[in-house]
Amino acid sequence: MAWAYDAEVDGIYYILNQSNKTAQVASYDYENIFTEDEDGDLCICIPKSISVNGTKYVVTSLGDQCFFDCPDLKSITIPNSVTSLGYECFYKCLRLTSITIPNSVTSLGNECFAYCTGLTSVTIPNSVTSLGRSCFEECTGLTSITIPNSVTRLENECFLECTGLTSITIPD
Repeated sequence: MAWAYDAEVDGIYYILNQSNKTAQVASYDYENIFTEDEDGDLCICIPKSISVNGTKYVVTSLGDQCFFDCPDLKSITIPNSVTSLGYECFYKCLRLTSITIPNSVTSLGNECFAYCTGLTSVTIPNSVTSLGRSCFEECTGLTSITIPNSVTRLENECFLECTGLTSITIPD
């Protein structure tokens, strides 16, 4: 699949918004993006900002399908500058076991974590107001989740086929 992008920095492709100096993660270069943590697991660290041709851009979103079917991704660090996680953002990231979503994020797109079968825990901050359709579909490793009071909308099939889910806390 060909991805449209404006710039590549350290193995991550970005779409740049020239007028407000923001950047959206569009995709990644599989060969050049990963670093290994102390256990030898593959991880990605999204920067808070990037510099392209001398201009600084703040990274504000992870775009649609930006880490689609990235089976070796074990962990990811998302900066507090990011406000949204797009459609199928982490779709089928089979080795992703946990993720901490920063307090700046307000929405999780449709199928954002669908088929992340290794996902066992998710921390959803109080800043999130909506969980997209099929957001956690087929996350069979997910055993419990707490939805914060800030969430006012759970789209259809949000937890479809989450067969390992034994505990869910939903606010009033």
